[in-house]
Amino acid sequence: MRRRYWAGALPFLVTLALAAPRVDVRGTIVEGRWNRDVPAVAEFLSVPYALPPVGARRFAAPVAWLPEAGIRRADAFAAGCYQDDYNTRWYQQVGAYFGAPSATFVDPPFSEDCLYLNVWTPRPDPTARLPVLVWFHGGSNKAGWSFEPNYQGARFAARGQVLLVTVGYRLGVFGFLPDPFAAGSEGTVNLGLQDQIAALRYVRRFIAAYGGDPTRVTIAGESAGGADVLALLASPDAQGLYARAIIESGGYNLRGAPSLSDQRAVSQKLAHSVGARSSQEWRDRPSAALFLAAKNAEPAPYFLPVVDGRVLPHEPALQLKRGLSVDVLVGSNANESLLYVTESTAALDRMIAELPTEVQSDVRPWVEHDGSARHAQDTLGSFLDMGCSAETVAAAVRSPHRAYLYRFNRVRRGAAQAGLGAYHGAEIPYVFNTHDAWLPTDDTDRQLTQTMGDYWAAFVTSGNPNRPGLPTWPAYDSDRAQAQLLGDTVISQPAPDHARCLQHRARLYPGV
Repeated sequence: MRRRYWAGALPFLVTLALAAPRVDVRGTIVEGRWNRDVPAVAEFLSVPYALPPVGARRFAAPVAWLPEAGIRRADAFAAGCYQDDYNTRWYQQVGAYFGAPSATFVDPPFSEDCLYLNVWTPRPDPTARLPVLVWFHGGSNKAGWSFEPNYQGARFAARGQVLLVTVGYRLGVFGFLPDPFAAGSEGTVNLGLQDQIAALRYVRRFIAAYGGDPTRVTIAGESAGGADVLALLASPDAQGLYARAIIESGGYNLRGAPSLSDQRAVSQKLAHSVGARSSQEWRDRPSAALFLAAKNAEPAPYFLPVVDGRVLPHEPALQLKRGLSVDVLVGSNANESLLYVTESTAALDRMIAELPTEVQSDVRPWVEHDGSARHAQDTLGSFLDMGCSAETVAAAVRSPHRAYLYRFNRVRRGAAQAGLGAYHGAEIPYVFNTHDAWLPTDDTDRQLTQTMGDYWAAFVTSGNPNRPGLPTWPAYDSDRAQAQLLGDTVISQPAPDHARCLQHRARLYPGV
């Protein structure tokens, strides 16, 4: 759900005195730099894929960047999209469990001028035709940025011979609330999702210049980024821009999302609070004023793509019912909710009461077996929002395409003592080999990192995570539902809670 940026996260290594890598993007010479930790990997940072969404383009659909003659420097990160310190505070909370001082984590600059992507490539050569992974960060669609240390892809790109792209997209009130004064969608809805599609169009047109194969693009994300990938799978505007998908802990939007009318009502309330009486006045209000109005709103806005009839014509759940015609790697972590719940019986009761009546009587004795309300909430939340939804996605993939289901359960040293378990987002450093200095890492972690990185890279390359030397990962089959356990042991096992998921799927995820 969150990754972070902070000073000193990566050790400075002297890079060999090589000429800066350059690529020719139809007349624009993009000049990047060689990665300091992995000098064989070129990185091109803050590459524009759309014009800055400011002025007349604010609260409007993204306008594609077009090449122009000249040299463009791409050796430093751009600002993150406008937000507050929500993301950093999350990392301060997690870091504290491992003994990291809060000063370890700092925010980068934030701006509405943020529609940039970053490229890591081991072969900046238009003849390379490397498979491409496009990553959409998490953060509840209101926080996070494309260049948090755990998303920086030099090691992943080098080991897997994969080109990695990370994308910044508009967040919160700027990306996921419609114009309060527009009668129809008029291009003002799902702007964050439209940004992601614009980035995919850039990849389709220009990634070959960086060494990528535009026909082998995998879209991927974790938490809100994974939920957005589900929305992209249902968006006709995104069709033809990807070949496969990875969804990490991102199925929670199958339980429903705000309607367009609900979101417009939120926008109208915010417009009133800042004294805006027209679309023009809404566009003219300062970033901070709009952000604070959304932050202070009661109830707090919920930022998810909404059905607008155009970019997203129907709920992702309906797309699953119709079937997915791409290869998918999808899964969840064992303790997705543990960070967010306390030892509260009342909170557990409220959580159960919100479920369909037929589900309540089944899940209560199941989740209350050890007498801990905190663990019961974690068991139920992890199942509802991430575990069962992940299996539901896997079950929707239609032949000849295949799905690969996983359950990550590695509890890092220190996480066990802190009671974190295999927490939400814990898998990402293993995928990208970006373990931070404040995270204790032992031989088990290093071996799991190699295995998971190789699985992900193989899937991006071919749609199949299996590769010689790796434990066999069987494709998901509803008749013999298997998941790959990723932890101290890597092995195929029966999908966790399969029978309960199958029993309640239709009630939990209406429309599937």
